[in-house]
Amino acid sequence: MHNGWSGYVAGFTLVGVGGKHTTGARRDIRETLEIVADAWKAPHAKPGRGALAKVEGAGGDDGAAVVDMIPFGTDFNGALLLFDPRTRRKDGEMEVVLHDTSGPSKLYRGFAEMLRIDYREISQETRELGKRESGGETISAPAVD
Repeated sequence: MHNGWSGYVAGFTLVGVGGKHTTGARRDIRETLEIVADAWKAPHAKPGRGALAKVEGAGGDDGAAVVDMIPFGTDFNGALLLFDPRTRRKDGEMEVVLHDTSGPSKLYRGFAEMLRIDYREISQETRELGKRESGGETISAPAVD
Protein backbone atom coordinates (compact mmCIF):
# COMPACT_ATOMS: atom_id res chain seq x y z
CA MET A 1 0.00 0.00 0.00
CA HIS A 2 1.26 3.47 -0.82
CA ASN A 3 0.59 6.63 1.13
CA GLY A 4 2.82 9.16 -0.54
CA TRP A 5 6.54 9.69 -0.18
CA SER A 6 8.14 12.54 1.70
CA GLY A 7 11.73 13.17 0.57
CA TYR A 8 11.34 11.24 -2.70
CA VAL A 9 14.03 12.77 -4.95
CA ALA A 10 15.41 16.31 -5.11
CA GLY A 11 13.18 17.45 -2.25
CA PHE A 12 9.96 16.20 -3.83
CA THR A 13 7.02 14.89 -1.83
CA LEU A 14 4.56 12.59 -3.58
CA VAL A 15 1.00 12.91 -2.29
CA GLY A 16 -0.77 10.06 -0.56
CA VAL A 17 -4.24 9.60 0.84
CA GLY A 18 -3.53 11.41 4.10
CA GLY A 19 -0.99 12.55 6.65
CA LYS A 20 1.02 15.71 7.26
CA HIS A 21 3.18 15.25 4.17
CA THR A 22 0.10 14.98 1.95
CA THR A 23 -1.68 17.94 3.55
CA GLY A 24 1.36 20.16 3.06
CA ALA A 25 1.97 18.91 -0.47
CA ARG A 26 -1.65 19.45 -1.52
CA ARG A 27 -1.56 23.00 -0.14
CA ASP A 28 1.64 23.77 -2.05
CA ILE A 29 0.31 22.18 -5.24
CA ARG A 30 -2.88 24.26 -5.01
CA GLU A 31 -0.86 27.46 -4.49
CA THR A 32 1.57 26.62 -7.30
CA LEU A 33 -1.29 25.88 -9.72
CA GLU A 34 -2.88 29.23 -8.82
CA ILE A 35 0.41 30.96 -9.65
CA VAL A 36 0.65 29.08 -12.97
CA ALA A 37 -2.97 29.92 -13.82
CA ASP A 38 -2.44 33.61 -13.01
CA ALA A 39 0.68 33.68 -15.18
CA TRP A 40 -1.26 32.31 -18.16
CA LYS A 41 -4.30 34.57 -17.96
CA ALA A 42 -4.63 36.55 -21.14
CA PRO A 43 -7.42 38.40 -22.94
CA HIS A 44 -7.66 35.64 -25.57
CA ALA A 45 -7.73 32.62 -23.20
CA LYS A 46 -8.29 31.74 -19.58
CA PRO A 47 -6.59 28.65 -18.12
CA GLY A 48 -8.95 25.72 -17.85
CA ARG A 49 -10.37 22.91 -19.92
CA GLY A 50 -9.54 23.48 -23.57
CA ALA A 51 -7.43 26.56 -22.93
CA LEU A 52 -4.26 25.02 -24.35
CA ALA A 53 -5.54 24.98 -27.92
CA LYS A 54 -6.59 28.63 -27.69
CA VAL A 55 -3.27 29.71 -26.17
CA GLU A 56 -1.19 27.62 -28.62
CA GLY A 57 -3.02 29.22 -31.50
CA ALA A 58 -2.11 32.61 -30.08
CA GLY A 59 1.59 31.79 -29.72
CA GLY A 60 1.54 30.38 -26.17
CA ASP A 61 3.09 27.11 -25.01
CA ASP A 62 2.46 24.14 -22.72
CA GLY A 63 2.32 26.16 -19.49
CA ALA A 64 -1.43 26.63 -19.89
CA ALA A 65 -1.94 22.85 -20.05
CA VAL A 66 -0.70 22.39 -16.48
CA VAL A 67 -4.12 23.29 -15.09
CA ASP A 68 -5.59 20.30 -16.98
CA MET A 69 -3.01 17.85 -15.62
CA ILE A 70 -3.19 15.69 -12.49
CA PRO A 71 -0.63 16.81 -9.90
CA PHE A 72 0.91 14.23 -7.57
CA GLY A 73 4.17 15.74 -6.37
CA THR A 74 5.83 19.00 -5.37
CA ASP A 75 9.27 20.19 -4.32
CA PHE A 76 7.72 23.11 -2.37
CA ASN A 77 9.73 25.46 -4.57
CA GLY A 78 7.61 25.86 -7.71
CA ALA A 79 8.17 22.48 -9.36
CA LEU A 80 5.39 19.92 -9.79
CA LEU A 81 5.12 16.32 -10.95
CA LEU A 82 1.96 15.81 -13.01
CA PHE A 83 0.19 13.11 -14.97
CA ASP A 84 -0.82 14.34 -18.43
CA PRO A 85 -4.27 12.89 -19.22
CA ARG A 86 -3.90 13.95 -22.89
CA THR A 87 -1.37 11.11 -23.20
CA ARG A 88 -3.46 8.32 -21.60
CA ARG A 89 -2.72 4.98 -23.25
CA LYS A 90 -5.02 1.98 -23.57
CA ASP A 91 -3.53 0.51 -20.38
CA GLY A 92 -4.44 3.72 -18.52
CA GLU A 93 -0.82 4.85 -18.06
CA MET A 94 -0.12 8.55 -18.65
CA GLU A 95 3.07 10.47 -19.28
CA VAL A 96 4.61 12.22 -16.27
CA VAL A 97 5.69 15.83 -16.64
CA LEU A 98 8.14 17.61 -14.38
CA HIS A 99 7.04 21.23 -14.62
CA ASP A 100 9.19 23.83 -12.90
CA THR A 101 9.26 27.62 -12.86
CA SER A 102 10.64 27.68 -16.42
CA GLY A 103 7.98 25.29 -17.78
CA PRO A 104 8.07 21.59 -18.63
CA SER A 105 11.61 20.37 -17.96
CA LYS A 106 11.36 16.56 -18.00
CA LEU A 107 9.00 14.09 -19.59
CA TYR A 108 8.65 10.42 -18.67
CA ARG A 109 6.59 7.81 -20.57
CA GLY A 110 4.88 6.90 -17.28
CA PHE A 111 5.19 6.64 -13.51
CA ALA A 112 7.20 3.39 -13.58
CA GLU A 113 9.69 4.93 -16.02
CA MET A 114 10.08 7.95 -13.73
CA LEU A 115 10.85 5.66 -10.80
CA ARG A 116 13.40 3.65 -12.83
CA ILE A 117 15.19 6.72 -14.18
CA ASP A 118 15.29 8.43 -10.79
CA TYR A 119 16.60 5.22 -9.21
CA ARG A 120 19.37 4.97 -11.80
CA GLU A 121 20.36 8.61 -11.25
CA ILE A 122 20.42 8.17 -7.47
CA SER A 123 22.37 4.91 -7.79
CA GLN A 124 24.94 6.61 -10.03
CA GLU A 125 25.27 9.56 -7.65
CA THR A 126 25.66 7.15 -4.72
CA ARG A 127 28.38 5.19 -6.54
CA GLU A 128 30.25 8.38 -7.43
CA LEU A 129 29.98 9.71 -3.88
CA GLY A 130 31.11 6.37 -2.46
CA LYS A 131 34.03 6.29 -4.86
CA ARG A 132 35.15 9.79 -3.83
CA GLU A 133 34.77 9.00 -0.13
CA SER A 134 36.60 5.67 -0.40
CA GLY A 135 39.57 7.14 -2.21
CA GLY A 136 38.76 5.70 -5.60
CA GLU A 137 37.36 2.26 -4.78
CA THR A 138 34.13 1.45 -6.54
CA ILE A 139 31.10 0.50 -4.44
CA SER A 140 28.33 -1.57 -5.90
CA ALA A 141 24.68 -0.63 -6.24
CA PRO A 142 21.80 -2.88 -7.27
CA ALA A 143 21.20 -3.19 -11.00
CA VAL A 144 17.99 -1.84 -12.51
CA ASP A 145 16.28 -3.14 -15.63
